[in-house]
Amino acid sequence: MKLVSICCFLVCINLSACRPFELEATVMNGRMQPIANATVTIKRTSNSTHSNSKGKVHMLNLCYDDTLVVRAEGYKTYEEEYEWRRGKQVFILEPQ
Repeated sequence: MKLVSICCFLVCINLSACRPFELEATVMNGRMQPIANATVTIKRTSNSTHSNSKGKVHMLNLCYDDTLVVRAEGYKTYEEEYEWRRGKQVFILEPQ
């Protein structure tokens, strides 16, 4: 019985562990123009970064279930649960 309990505990820990991923994304407006200085935040950790002049963002240590919050002056806040995808991701922000 103890062995079964220990195995179940180890499986639960393994399933809840974060397997970190890397994010490469571009923040753009509806005209597909890059948005510089947009803030991208991982809600779980409050870690954030800013897009460069070409709208590019690079972040480490994202988990499958993390929620990303993207903010830029003059645009509505964008929230999305992170889904790992091959290639680069694009966040399209709507004007306020």
